[in-house]
Amino acid sequence: MQFDIRSFLESGRKPFEAHFEADFSKADFGGYSVNNPAVCDFTATLTEDGAALLLCVRAHIDAECARCLEPLTRDYDFYTRILRAGS
Repeated sequence: MQFDIRSFLESGRKPFEAHFEADFSKADFGGYSVNNPAVCDFTATLTEDGAALLLCVRAHIDAECARCLEPLTRDYDFYTRILRAGS
């Protein structure tokens, strides 16, 4: 997914929302693997100063316990919010 923030800042009238999956199966996370597609939600909202960008990623991680080396799997939710001033 690509998002053109310049175009959004110039002509965006309503929040932009996108739901997509990201494949991280070939990524190297140093002992962790994400074998199923991560579910992602992206939102861009205009603010008085520019835009607020929010990315939420839900991923299932397969790894090995650092202490006992037993296999372990966990679900993680990651949230990142960025405020960007207009140009």
